[in-house]
Amino acid sequence: MGDGILASFPSSIDAVMCALSIQAAAEEMDIPLRIGIHQGDVIFEKKDVLGDGVNIASRIQGVADTNGIVISETVFKDIKNKEGIDSEFLGEKTLKGVEFPVGSYKVICRDKDLLDYKIDTGELTRPLGVGKVSIAVGILIIAVLVLVLYYFVPELARSTLELEKSIAVLPFDNESANEDNIYFVNGMMEDIRNNLSKIGDFRVISKTSTEKYRETTLTAAEIADELNVNYLLEGTVQRLGNQVKIHAQLIEAEMDDHIWSNTYVRDITDLKEIFNVQSEIAQKIADKLYANITPDEQKIIETIPTADFTAYDFYLKARDQYNNYYFNRSNKNALEMAITLYRIALEYDSTYAQAYTGLAFAYWHAHENYSDSGFVLANKALFYDDQLDEAYLVRGIYYNWGKGEPNKALIELDKALQINPNYSLAYYQKAWSYHEFLENYVEAIKNFHKAANLDHSFFLPTILGNLSWAYRNIGFYDKSIYYEQEKLKLDNDSASYYRRLKTIDYLKSDFKTRLETDKNRYAHDSTHQGVIANLIENNIALGNIQEAYNYSLKLIELLDSIQVSDAGFQQGRIMRLIGYIGYAFWQVGKQEEAKYYFDEKTKLCLENILHNKISFYTKIAHYELAGVYAFLGDKEKAYQQLDQYNTYRFYRRGEIENIKIDPLFDPIREEERFQKIIENIEVNFRGDQERLRAWLEENDI
Repeated sequence: MGDGILASFPSSIDAVMCALSIQAAAEEMDIPLRIGIHQGDVIFEKKDVLGDGVNIASRIQGVADTNGIVISETVFKDIKNKEGIDSEFLGEKTLKGVEFPVGSYKVICRDKDLLDYKIDTGELTRPLGVGKVSIAVGILIIAVLVLVLYYFVPELARSTLELEKSIAVLPFDNESANEDNIYFVNGMMEDIRNNLSKIGDFRVISKTSTEKYRETTLTAAEIADELNVNYLLEGTVQRLGNQVKIHAQLIEAEMDDHIWSNTYVRDITDLKEIFNVQSEIAQKIADKLYANITPDEQKIIETIPTADFTAYDFYLKARDQYNNYYFNRSNKNALEMAITLYRIALEYDSTYAQAYTGLAFAYWHAHENYSDSGFVLANKALFYDDQLDEAYLVRGIYYNWGKGEPNKALIELDKALQINPNYSLAYYQKAWSYHEFLENYVEAIKNFHKAANLDHSFFLPTILGNLSWAYRNIGFYDKSIYYEQEKLKLDNDSASYYRRLKTIDYLKSDFKTRLETDKNRYAHDSTHQGVIANLIENNIALGNIQEAYNYSLKLIELLDSIQVSDAGFQQGRIMRLIGYIGYAFWQVGKQEEAKYYFDEKTKLCLENILHNKISFYTKIAHYELAGVYAFLGDKEKAYQQLDQYNTYRFYRRGEIENIKIDPLFDPIREEERFQKIIENIEVNFRGDQERLRAWLEENDI
């Protein structure tokens, strides 16, 4: 039990009748099984049973439904005229290890009186002269014609239950005569995947992760290994006139075991039936893998998004064009076509919620901004369907990047994830809410990891690069380097890799080593503004005031004036740079010039505090403004700004290092109030590091 049984019979009809009897008994005992029967040659070699007969029968059973029997063409010819038994042609099946397609038939017993079975002490009694077929544990049945039973009983199937329910949906094959129907095939596949992703018990890989396997020669095990999943769903779609035929099969990848499959033929104009099939496939897979579907999840995957077939057809065409653009951002024609097709879909059904969100994303990409238009479309979508994960993602992105309101963004993104717990883009946006806006690097890293766990597409290197950045900011340099290496394996971008690696090495080194690095870089490019800025900072840190002043003159000469719009630095960097230039001028006795730069820095800091949407720059503005006030002797204003800086919960490792050596704070450095502020910042930072370390250990990362 748990492996299977191989059984031989003197005739095809005996094998089929025994299979039907076992099927009926198994249903009564509530033991799910699948049976495959084939007639062919068998070779006995010592204790092994070999040959095409065994191979085809063992493969053809994978075509059967749970509690189903499938027979090959050769067996069908022997039993097709048997009264009381019906056969349904399933098509020519390509089986692994079999050179030619095998005609396959589903067998159904219409006359239960033919079976006359009873269960007695674990033995199944038959009226057909086939003797006793034991289903007790440990009984060996020799095989010539093959009967394969898989017992997926929860108490017994430990290997099945212990496997993580992780699934990748591979691109479905287009079996239509018209190749133009590929958009419809892709649509069926994507909608089925979307339904699976709504089930919390599953981990479902993103839709963009599997596109590269459309023409692959890799085995199921190799694909699953690359995607880090245990199960693959593959299928075919055939559209002919008003009929569509959808075949789907679930594979346990490591053993290449086809554990469920079914074929659905529906009238394409009966749109409700098409959506029902998509929902049923998800629920059948959940049942097969013992996944729990909550009532809310079931309600979501059974939702009918539109009753208008023409609207749905245009929506599928639009989504396919948008995906074409998504995989090739230079394909602007596809994006414009997607916008046109989404609009047409809405003309046929103005209540089509998914078409509104599709249009929102397309608008944003076309105009390269996160304007109010997408937000309005998302709201309209939610008016018609308040359980639409895509709409909440649109709102989350808008609050992040359009409004700079990360807390509102998190509320929307959590709603999206409550509906779709496998939404990699929602996790990615959550990570950015925490990293860029709230500076909570622990939560940012958690969400970057979740996004990477679900997305194995061309976008994964970007996720890993951001993950490395987050680790760098919290001071986990080894982790940062590791994910840079993982990124390199995927995108082979060696220039980016070595540039980022140098940045990490630079941050880990002392000021003397940094200065030597910058001098070498300056020798190769004496006009690089970032290098000159580093030379100013590092020389000040080492007390080389004249050198810092000389490099300040060089930078001013290059820029004419230090303005944010001219400099091209991040705002936090330019605020600090202006202050260091002012400090250098002051120390060489040019106080009037120094005050000019301090005044410019003060204006920029106040502007950031009042108007900047990104909390990091606002926090840095408080810090930098405090430095100016401290240096110029206005201690009360300095502490007011430092107190504001100290209200923030999260800090980067670079901030901890800077505040300890920043020369602008020298006038108050030894004061108890200033030291307590530093102590509080360090305690918060170390606490974050410990929280992250504990999470990494808990999740074995």
